[in-house]
Amino acid sequence: PSLGSFLVEGRPQFLAAAPSGDAATAAHSDTPMFVEFSESLNPATLFLEDGTSAFQMIQVLSGVEVPLQPPVLVGDGRVVVLLPAMEFTELEEFQLFFREGHEIADLSGQLLLDDITEAIVTLGINSEADDVVNTPRVIYSYPPDSSINNGDTSEIVIGFDRAMDGTTIDVDSFAVTVDGAAPGFNPEPEAVRVTVDSVQLLLDQVFVWTPQDGDELQPYGLDGDVVVTLSDNLNEIISEDGDTLPETETAFSTSDFSLPDLVVKPAGAFPPNGFGRADVFGSEFILDVTLAAVPPGGTEAVFHIFGRSPMDPLFTRSLIRTVAVPAGVTEFSVTSDELILIDTDTGESLFADGLAQVAVVLLNAGAHSASRRFDSDPTTLAIDNPIFDTTAPVLLGLGASGDGILSFVGEVRDFAAFGRASEPVAFAFVSTPTMTNGGTIEQPPAAAFSTPSPDGLGAYFIAAPVPVGSLDPGAAPLAYEITIFDEVLNSATVSLAGTFSQVGVVGPGSGAPTGSTVGVRIFDAVTLDPIDNALVFSYQELNGGVVFVDDAATVGGAASVAGAATGSTIITVDADGFDLFSFHGVPRDAIDILLQPTGLLSGAVAGSVLGSTGSEINIADRALQDTRTLLPERFTGTSGCQFLSGALGFQCDFDGLPVRPGRLGGLSVVGVDNDLLLSPGTAAQFLTNFALAAPFGPLVSAGVQENTVLNAGMGLSEDSSAEEIPVFFGDTAFTLGGLTQFGTLNGDPITSVEAVAAGLAGPLLVGAGQVTGTANTSIFAGTTAVAGIARPGGGLEASGAISPESFMRISATDT
Repeated sequence: PSLGSFLVEGRPQFLAAAPSGDAATAAHSDTPMFVEFSESLNPATLFLEDGTSAFQMIQVLSGVEVPLQPPVLVGDGRVVVLLPAMEFTELEEFQLFFREGHEIADLSGQLLLDDITEAIVTLGINSEADDVVNTPRVIYSYPPDSSINNGDTSEIVIGFDRAMDGTTIDVDSFAVTVDGAAPGFNPEPEAVRVTVDSVQLLLDQVFVWTPQDGDELQPYGLDGDVVVTLSDNLNEIISEDGDTLPETETAFSTSDFSLPDLVVKPAGAFPPNGFGRADVFGSEFILDVTLAAVPPGGTEAVFHIFGRSPMDPLFTRSLIRTVAVPAGVTEFSVTSDELILIDTDTGESLFADGLAQVAVVLLNAGAHSASRRFDSDPTTLAIDNPIFDTTAPVLLGLGASGDGILSFVGEVRDFAAFGRASEPVAFAFVSTPTMTNGGTIEQPPAAAFSTPSPDGLGAYFIAAPVPVGSLDPGAAPLAYEITIFDEVLNSATVSLAGTFSQVGVVGPGSGAPTGSTVGVRIFDAVTLDPIDNALVFSYQELNGGVVFVDDAATVGGAASVAGAATGSTIITVDADGFDLFSFHGVPRDAIDILLQPTGLLSGAVAGSVLGSTGSEINIADRALQDTRTLLPERFTGTSGCQFLSGALGFQCDFDGLPVRPGRLGGLSVVGVDNDLLLSPGTAAQFLTNFALAAPFGPLVSAGVQENTVLNAGMGLSEDSSAEEIPVFFGDTAFTLGGLTQFGTLNGDPITSVEAVAAGLAGPLLVGAGQVTGTANTSIFAGTTAVAGIARPGGGLEASGAISPESFMRISATDT
């Protein structure tokens, strides 16, 4: 259902058609036709599968079919407006039929009640008749003239027998009054639009007055007498031919109850935007309905519930449930038992997992209100479709491969559990013997990152970290327990317990290596597996001289060698199949070394960045960075960007971004307007784009991650809350003078903002900036802005995705 839809329980019925009488027997060549139904229709069903209109117009004398413009729905979705593709032929007769084989249906999928084979409109075209030539007429009105018990949010539709001059139609010449006074919200009437071959055309024969302000309906009065006065003596309506419409009135009355004010989950219910197992299979209240006023006795609330079909999720299933409204209340609640969301025979949910919607209509003595849709957050303009999910997530495994069960290994600080689940993970509770990653069900530690797995097998996730810092390499692995939750708070039926080992640690150890034994652990930097038979050498460096001290071969990846007696210690490792590695100035008596396999080929990431037309992504200076790379990759100007046909936006492609294999990744892009001088007051205009996607599973050597799509609008809109607007990050002066062997600059230095991301072993690009200065003096100033979602205290920090502190990077290259 859309805003203000009119829903009833039974199948839709054909009620009336216009024009009729004199307006039909002597019709103008511009005359439109109107077909009215008992409830809102599904607009897609106004066409057959081949795209043909569900209506057919025949020229009576010849029997030839007359092409029609696409049908248009008005009047709360209950009235179909039809016009021929060209003007009607003079002195001919035409008849309108329902086309054989049509399947016109309401929003619940119920087909039209009757199979009507006779003509529903017959037009005799005689634009030159005396009562036609100079006299425009009103041939249709909705709600119908003299009708009662209409909803007080009903759209008002007036149909004329010919095209009218829209400049003469306004709130004075199309005057709506309720009980003699103009309604508080009184919008300008507008001509209906029809799209023909992707071009929008105005139908100046049909004007609508819609009591809708943005995404909110504006009721205009209970139990009121509504009068529409058209073309009075002071405010005449003129046709496009220059003829005046005689003063005309149409009137109707509204019922003594309005549509509900709110349909939400009960206060404090989590999550507010979805229905999980606890909602569907429990017996608690799952919906609160707030009414505009105490309704008359005997009023019922009719719940129209839409979701995915369990037999085929490509189809929508709809249920209708009726609940009596308690007498004398303006608010009531319903339980899942009252809504009957479970198959009583099988005990299974009546909906498959996916997006859903609930619309509530009030019914009394045969009169219906318009529908009010469920809205998870009434304080915002958007009405989101809630999530329906009764399937508990399954934790498939942990670690970079996503298949570890009892233990896994990580290479970053803290304990950010990462792995693969059967569906995207909203959050995870992670506990160790001494601490947790915090949070409660009501205020959970949101997943740092969660994204569908590229192979379609579930989703990767990184949990908000447990702040354990660096673990002592000599200590036992860290025991943990983890329970994952999906977006509607379904939890995994089995929690996973195991041990976590951290590799790549320098220290903490018991002290400095001087005069003591150094414990060394050697690992493959890609697989994080220990390396046996690696040769470990220690040296002493003192006053520029280097002296051999000790050597050993690893067993189980570990070895011990003597440290330098004085001066500083160098540890060198040589292993078959791996690059030679040395660490100068070892600070502690325990160290992990990750060896890079020799000949390891970089992987590559390819994909596209999507941006709306207003985002100017196609002309922004864009920088792209994966946490598995070291420096931002810049692609600028309009190169690689194309306008998306049929959509308002651009797609900018990137290809071949090199990344290190064997580790999880996060990809981000920023776009800036370098024609604008960045200052504290211009950050929101300077930083025009930001997009982020993470985590991505590890690539093998020379592997390619394809079709990665980033939406370049995260945390940027100036219409968003204050914490989502980009902010000025800071500035700093720096000099490149005096750097040994650093030559003439190859272009200006580049500055960006990076953050430490949970579970990812590389910098995450979250902002960008400008560098000003003069190359000949080597003195510069770097100025930067950060995306709103990544600002201090922003959404990424709150979810545990990034650490509280971010960093300005300044990069300069000589020739």
